[in-house]
Amino acid sequence: MNTPFRATQLLLLLFLSCLILPSPASADSTIYSNLNSNPADSYASGLFGVSNTLVSGFFQSAAASFTSSGNFEVTELELAVQFFNNGTPDCPQCSTNTQPFNLSLVTSAAGLPGSTVLFSQQAIGSEPTTFNPGGTCCSLLTLNVNSGVFLNAGQTYWLVAAPTNGATTVLWQFNNLGAAQPWSLNYGFVDVCPSPGTCATVPDPSGWTSQSGANPAFAIFGETIATPEPSSLALVTAAVLLAALLKLTLAKSIRRA
Repeated sequence: MNTPFRATQLLLLLFLSCLILPSPASADSTIYSNLNSNPADSYASGLFGVSNTLVSGFFQSAAASFTSSGNFEVTELELAVQFFNNGTPDCPQCSTNTQPFNLSLVTSAAGLPGSTVLFSQQAIGSEPTTFNPGGTCCSLLTLNVNSGVFLNAGQTYWLVAAPTNGATTVLWQFNNLGAAQPWSLNYGFVDVCPSPGTCATVPDPSGWTSQSGANPAFAIFGETIATPEPSSLALVTAAVLLAALLKLTLAKSIRRA
């Protein structure tokens, strides 16, 4: 009975089976969402239902946090943000507000938006338009995210909306599900007017400030990260070791014969 040789055969079969096993496939997932599932009622609207987190002439930025439930690669964002056109439906070009704003995905630091940027898109101007400062339910801004934006399970991240200039006016509506994930405001710059006609825009020293209550409405989608396949170097190394083991076992078997 040639037990060492049979054991080597079993090891070789196990190695070959590992080579042909596919890695688990990734699947689309909802990483976070506080949007209503009813398309006709996705988020809060109206004069008393909006967030009033205006990305406005005061350079106010807004940030909303979420915690990743797993390891994901982000593929898409949906936000309840709208450009407030202060013109009229008959004369939208009469607006003195501007549409573009900046959006970034950053890490968390001490419960507030951090400085590590995972994703950034500048001068977004594709959001829905409203002539009502209270917002109109329920058009959403959808953005595709290029590959390479990864989230770790249990980690908190922030979506940050910021103005591109002093005329940017974007409304980010509250959610209407009662979700109260932490969110923050940063006035970035404020107007200081010691006397009429002497206004100056200066940095706001307070930075990000935590807010309470319902957080801005948004959703994040992505693909679960599949188990990585063994590297080529690892496979070659394992093959060499198995070949050496097989050769040694055969030599011992011949000597014992």
